Amino acid sequence: MKSLKLIFIFHFLLTLIYSESHGQFSTVGELHKGSTGYISQFGLQYIPTWSLTVPWPTALFDTEISFDINTTYMEQHSGGREINFELKPYRLWFRRSTDKLEIRAGLQKITFGNARIFRSLMWFDRIDPTDPLQLTEGVWGIRARRDFTNNSNLWLWGLLWNNDTKGWEFIPTKKNNVEFGGRFQLLVPQGELAFTGHSRIISHNDIPSYLEINSMPKSVPEVRCAIDGYFDLGIGLWFESTIIHADYGQDFPNWQSFLTLGSDYTIGIGNGITITGEHFVYDQNDKPLSTASAIQMSGLMLTYPISIFDNLSSFIFYSWDSELTFYYLSWQRSYDDWTFILNAFYSSDSESSFSFNKSLADFSNRGIQLMLIFNH
Repeated sequence: MKSLKLIFIFHFLLTLIYSESHGQFSTVGELHKGSTGYISQFGLQYIPTWSLTVPWPTALFDTEISFDINTTYMEQHSGGREINFELKPYRLWFRRSTDKLEIRAGLQKITFGNARIFRSLMWFDRIDPTDPLQLTEGVWGIRARRDFTNNSNLWLWGLLWNNDTKGWEFIPTKKNNVEFGGRFQLLVPQGELAFTGHSRIISHNDIPSYLEINSMPKSVPEVRCAIDGYFDLGIGLWFESTIIHADYGQDFPNWQSFLTLGSDYTIGIGNGITITGEHFVYDQNDKPLSTASAIQMSGLMLTYPISIFDNLSSFIFYSWDSELTFYYLSWQRSYDDWTFILNAFYSSDSESSFSFNKSLADFSNRGIQLMLIFNH
């Protein structure tokens, strides 16, 4: 009788547990013109994912494990070739969640803010606005989110073992040091407002060689503060503003300021043309919120759904200080599991490129690209 009870309990637990495995395969072929001539590039990437969900009377427990397996082959027409292969964890987290509280630990994606193109709140990711897969490396840590009855929410996080730079960082966090921060988001009339903060320790030993920072102390704290908001006033309006302070010494500005202003609107022509525009300002100075030597960029994005299968999008980016214009045009056809994407890009300066974070592609100044994506 006792054995039957154990068998029944084991069978009952199996019926509660839900597991799923899926994956995403993508390939890209590209021809572009760089500063040394034309370059051909071919890449393959596979992200297998396994997830497990265990419902419980008081909470839900789930986990996700995925890996990034990719290889690229690049050949310069003037001579020389390069082959790279990489296998690394992509997501590896465990979560406990209820209606009001979610706690997630492990390798995970942490993103926030409303900007679409130039994200002043790109603190822990490097999502490319032109990447149809929206891929980004995760960070190791614990993140908790508490939702309140008035639709406001509070985020708290602690990060550890992230030895590479993240987001806008140019100096990595000091090894074996914990980063911590939080975010509070609340509803306001016609929109929402949020306040975010983060603190970490950086070391003089981790300064990259291209930065001439010699008078920085051995270890210093870096503090970030931000405010952002979104408002629906017939057209969508948003902003993100970040200031970062660290004591780099006398030979490098101690303050960084970021500002993004954006808007979007859908025009009722055909199936609807969505227009998104953003302006970005970045400055390094010895005082906060300065624009004396600011780098300014503007971006315009147009999207148009041709049919239920086809979508057309276009980006235009302009750098005001370098007077560089970057054009990007993309056509996408989607089925249930397959997606075909054809991209073309062009820079107004044949010796310059527009900096994007791409896992498989390299957007230099001019070129064409074909992508094939399969989800299973």
